[in-house]
Amino acid sequence: MSNWIPILCGDCANGEQAYSVINAVTNEIRNGRVGDARIPHRRYEDSILFSYVGLGSPQEESLVDLAVERMNEQIAALSGRIGLNLNPASLGLFGGVGGLAWTVEHLFRLLTTDLNSPYHALPEEEDPLADIDKAIILCLRSIPRWHHQYDLISGLVGLGIYFLERIPSPVSRDGLEAVVDHLEELSVVEPKGLTWISGSALLPERQRTMCPNGYYNLGVAHGIPGIVHLLSEIVAAGVDRARCENMLARSLDWLLAQQEPGRLGSRFDSWIPVGYPRKAGGSRRLAWCYGDLGVLAVIVQVGVRTGCRVIQKAGGELLDFCLSCPPEAAGIDDAPLCHGSSGVAHIFNRLYQSTGDDRCLDMSLEWIDRTLAIRQSGEGVGGYKARTTPDPKQPPTWETTAALLDGSMGIALALQAATTAVDPGWDRLLCLSGRNFADKDSRR
Repeated sequence: MSNWIPILCGDCANGEQAYSVINAVTNEIRNGRVGDARIPHRRYEDSILFSYVGLGSPQEESLVDLAVERMNEQIAALSGRIGLNLNPASLGLFGGVGGLAWTVEHLFRLLTTDLNSPYHALPEEEDPLADIDKAIILCLRSIPRWHHQYDLISGLVGLGIYFLERIPSPVSRDGLEAVVDHLEELSVVEPKGLTWISGSALLPERQRTMCPNGYYNLGVAHGIPGIVHLLSEIVAAGVDRARCENMLARSLDWLLAQQEPGRLGSRFDSWIPVGYPRKAGGSRRLAWCYGDLGVLAVIVQVGVRTGCRVIQKAGGELLDFCLSCPPEAAGIDDAPLCHGSSGVAHIFNRLYQSTGDDRCLDMSLEWIDRTLAIRQSGEGVGGYKARTTPDPKQPPTWETTAALLDGSMGIALALQAATTAVDPGWDRLLCLSGRNFADKDSRR
């Protein structure tokens, strides 16, 4: 049974506005209004929205049926990939095979009525993901050294998140161990602990000029905090525990050593050039993808998982710092989960649910209000557009997209989490929560 508590009531002003946004976004996506044609739409993400909205709203139960229909489409799409020689570029958790497969696994688990008989415990020949698992593991095992992204969005961490979702499938351990093998091989031992370098060949041209030797990425989306979260969850799942505990402790030591408490800006840089001085200062922007708030979400979870008081103390101090940031100084003017107001609101909601700290509740409600205020009826999808800066030398542009991470779908999901008692397990995609591996359907 979920312990999740709704923080908005349906009959209050902002609760009614939140429901209006949820309904508008859901209906527009259901009717095929998903944004600019030039922006690829991940149709499988629709099923995530439909499932959670349907489960949280009795009057919208038909959405669950629609989610199942969409999932059947996705399973058919998966079958078209079976037997193909997958390559690393096609495996990503956001936009690749990993994301599609994670969604199938997660929603079958979510929507089953018999929690003691999840679909992935069926014989292998009846598991629609079995061949995909084999293809992903074959790709991982056939590459002696990983020369691609290691991150959550499109790399190794994202594949680890997928295989965590697959537990207790027999191949989940094999997949996780293959991911950890590559992460261990890529790791760099430094005096302050264990870390990872994003090589210059993998960076955008502008960053290659600034970081010719590569950089240490400190964002959840593309960097080391994602690895820390993954290792913590693998340990909690009881997989390859000794090795992963060692890597977790050393990588967390390194990560915590990178914060600079005396700075006016964020304590954690977005990235640190290898072999060059760190930049001074910086903004205090709150966001999931980069900055203190995303790092905080990871550290708090690791503190809970490990019970380590040192980690918990570090998380508490960083939480105090994030709570001290005035909303006007946070540098946010749009609403998506990735870098906008709904992401900030949802992270503080998660923190409130896990810590019971009323300050997090107040901050979450503040950012929900700001998310609702950003809405412009008739614009974008459900009243929202996303701010993007494809060229840092040019003014930002505003895009219409329904995407989960940087579009209207994620905004609706964050508001849905604020208004219902349905635990928003979809945010495991963002390293914002983990599974309860004590459940008997989670272990072998």
